[in-house]
Amino acid sequence: MAKEKKSTANVDSIEDRVKALFSNLKTGDLEITSDRDHGYNCIAWAMGEWEQFWWPDEDSFWPEEAPRQVTVEAFTAAFATKGFKPCLTGKLETGKEKVALYTKHGKPTHASFLSPCGRWASKLGRFHDILHRDLQCIGGGEYGEATHYFERIAPAEPRPAMPNTEYEFAKQYGVTNEALGRLKGRQAPSKRKA
Repeated sequence: MAKEKKSTANVDSIEDRVKALFSNLKTGDLEITSDRDHGYNCIAWAMGEWEQFWWPDEDSFWPEEAPRQVTVEAFTAAFATKGFKPCLTGKLETGKEKVALYTKHGKPTHASFLSPCGRWASKLGRFHDILHRDLQCIGGGEYGEATHYFERIAPAEPRPAMPNTEYEFAKQYGVTNEALGRLKGRQAPSKRKA
């Protein structure tokens, strides 16, 4: 029985649609890492959540400790509930998990987290998760720019929804994130197909 060839037509069209939204994205800058999922958004994804939509409106989850306002201060308070505190840079550091907050005209619009291999992970609204080369790839347009950075001590266990490519990279190249180091010899969570 011949092996069935995997079709990439759908992946290509998804990538083309994403590239059309972000003029800074170039070929090779992104990887689609999930199917569409309306159950969570970029803020939830950056906080390590994927079972609820985070936004400071009445229809979404928002931590009680944070004001329901679309302000940097309110998002800072919301991020603090997950152990994130403001920091100066989004550079990869051993033992730290980083988040970047995008703003446009001073109002938060989007958040990304820094994956263990140094690429940024984003959830595009209610659509796909992507990995992108740097913060500028999805900057401009409706998201504005990454203007604020946050960090916390990396959790003992990595994010379960992290694509297999991240685990494979860590195993192959010895990425120093302590949580990924513990994964050696374990099977990584399944990568969702685009």
